[in-house]
This record gives sequence, structure tokens and C-alpha cells, in this order.
Amino acid sequence: MTAEEAIAIVEQLLPQGRLTKVQEIVFRQSWARQTYSDMAVESDRDFSYIKDVGY
Repeated sequence: MTAEEAIAIVEQLLPQGRLTKVQEIVFRQSWARQTYSDMAVESDRDFSYIKDVGY
């Protein structure tokens, strides 16, 4: 299964129907086994914020 396929399934199950941009970033990069620290650097967002979104 690819990240695209997994996101499609998740979005079908969500009441609001879509991931936010940051949720999608965290999901994709988690799928690629990146750390929250790496995600924060690559997305130019605060580590704590990325960690909260991932939680």
C-alpha cells in the first residue's frame, strides 16, 4: 500500500472528509519513517506543533 492509498482510506473514514495540510505532511512523512524532528525542519514548523499533530 502506498501513502496515497492509505490517505484515501483515512479520508473516507474521517467525519470531515479531509486531512489538514499539516496532518497530511505528518502522515506522509511518518509513512516514510521520518522523525518529528525531521518533519519540523522540512516543513518549517515547530517541533512541538508537529508532535501534537502526530499525536
